[in-house]
Amino acid sequence: MLTRLQVENYGLIDTMSIEFAPGATMFTGETGSGKTMVLGALAFALGARADATAVRRGAEKAVVVVGFEPEDALMQRLRDDGLELDPGEEATIVREMTQSGRSALRLCGRPATAGYIREIAPQIAELVGQHEAQRLLLPSYHLELLDRFGGTPVLTAREAVGVAYDRLARSREALEALRAHERDAALRFEDARYAGEEIAAAGLQIGEDDRLNARRRYLDNIERVAIALRSASEALAGDEASAVGALGVAGAALGGVSSVSADLAEMAEEATALQSEANDLAARLAGALEAAEYDPLELERINERLDALDR
Repeated sequence: MLTRLQVENYGLIDTMSIEFAPGATMFTGETGSGKTMVLGALAFALGARADATAVRRGAEKAVVVVGFEPEDALMQRLRDDGLELDPGEEATIVREMTQSGRSALRLCGRPATAGYIREIAPQIAELVGQHEAQRLLLPSYHLELLDRFGGTPVLTAREAVGVAYDRLARSREALEALRAHERDAALRFEDARYAGEEIAAAGLQIGEDDRLNARRRYLDNIERVAIALRSASEALAGDEASAVGALGVAGAALGGVSSVSADLAEMAEEATALQSEANDLAARLAGALEAAEYDPLELERINERLDALDR
């Protein structure tokens, strides 16, 4: 309910002060007597857009003060927004506009924005013109009137329903969070189960990846390996000038004079032993050379197996 309206230097008004009594207050007068100017000052205080033309000519600034007693819903809104008022305490809106066009608004002594005041204005006063929508046409206001008509028991029950609804909303959010967690856990479990089945099906063996990597390196270098084996085999046992042949000639020569001294006999034995080892190595080289065949299918199988092990 409005309690007072004070106007200074707004439009054509020099100063004006009105104390509203309970019941109806009527402003009467002929056209041009200033009734619209009073309503304009009230709209100005309630956040209506304005500029420097609102300031009376010759004045530095216009000031409009509105006093009102908030209804319960508005009182709760103000408390929620940090404005503490005692029951029955008057709330005030003070708006100023300077000649330079600067505007300032205070709600209960604290700075406020015009947007915020416009938001709560319908709960303070209704300005109704011939073709303006009225709050009485709003279904939400119908419910408010009906609840207030029911009195304290209905308002108390409404508050209890509001508390219960908030608890229900929080419970629904918590339940949905649990369900989401359950779905996430199920997905992670399914991923783990599938991975476990893959690991089991792979039949892993200790050291298998090392052996396969070694074999792949061998196959990747098979051409170089074959050339090296062939060269080494020919050097050891390729012809009469080979290492095996040379060691045989050396052993035979030393064997012919081995009876002359123990030292010569020892060297003859060493030459024979080296020839034997060279023969063994030559045989191994021949076997390796025979096995050094490139098999693309084997390399493909090795790569597939290593990919499976990596996964």
